[in-house]
Amino acid sequence: MKKAHDLVEMTIRSLVAEGALDAASALALRAQSARGLWGLPPAYVPSPSRRSAPNRPPTREEFDITAQVVSSFLPVPATHPGLTAMVGELASRASIPTPRLWILRDEVPNACAVGFVPEEAHLMVTAGLLNSGIPERQLFAVLSHEVAHITLGHTAENTALHAKALDIQMSAALTGGAVAGAGGGLGATVASVSALSDDDCVGLLGLVVGLGIAAVGGAVGAGISAQGAAAAKATLTRGLHHMEFAADARGAELSGDPQALADALAYLDRSQDAGRWSGRAVGHAAHAFIVAPGVAWSLADASTHPPCSRRIAALALLRMAREAR
Repeated sequence: MKKAHDLVEMTIRSLVAEGALDAASALALRAQSARGLWGLPPAYVPSPSRRSAPNRPPTREEFDITAQVVSSFLPVPATHPGLTAMVGELASRASIPTPRLWILRDEVPNACAVGFVPEEAHLMVTAGLLNSGIPERQLFAVLSHEVAHITLGHTAENTALHAKALDIQMSAALTGGAVAGAGGGLGATVASVSALSDDDCVGLLGLVVGLGIAAVGGAVGAGISAQGAAAAKATLTRGLHHMEFAADARGAELSGDPQALADALAYLDRSQDAGRWSGRAVGHAAHAFIVAPGVAWSLADASTHPPCSRRIAALALLRMAREAR
């Protein structure tokens, strides 16, 4: 029993280190309820993702930057009634305004969402996704993941990072305040990045945006130590990975179908083809799509998505926890 307990404990901590807080919490609570199997309950029970987007109108700066980011995709307004109905249903379940829906002309199946606040959110799906023929429940699950990003407030960071890639100027208030000396501060966190909480991890993306491309890419910039640059890159990677795990968990909750999302992720992951994307926007937004598009991220040399196999494993844990209720 001690070996089983230690294995569960190690798995929980591994999930937390990856950023899969919801799956880690589900496993820990399941182990607690079945403590007789392990001899002891897990010593560490992490909290699931609790972040939420602010309920307010966008500022003028947020509105203008979002418009520039959206236009960089060269999208066309969606007129697909079934798609519109699905997004409307998910927005209702999430208690947010229905995001504006767009179609990207690319034939690679994928989707993303942008916008600083839910009142000015935009959800985009590629023509390739609509024409893919995937089951409706999987399409609904993909949309639920994107609506989850909006309701969790992740699209604010994603939009700011895209704007940074486009060289759009942003105020300090928008990117998280003054970052003087942030290199040293982030350097001090290099050994404890894996212990960051939900809000801390994602909130630090604002600092990373302010630090600049050289720091995130690993180069030593003005006033940024090598340790600070490494910490910024590690923080950015884990923050982006955490957002995907959290949106998977929240999206599965919204759709009520974790398996459909797992199946959709598997299909989308094997369907990416760098040669079939058009325009530069995909490189600027590589971090924002539901799966990595196979095109290098133009902003930084950092991992934008956790491996789909890990996301599917996390969803399996959430599905088992759901079925055990």
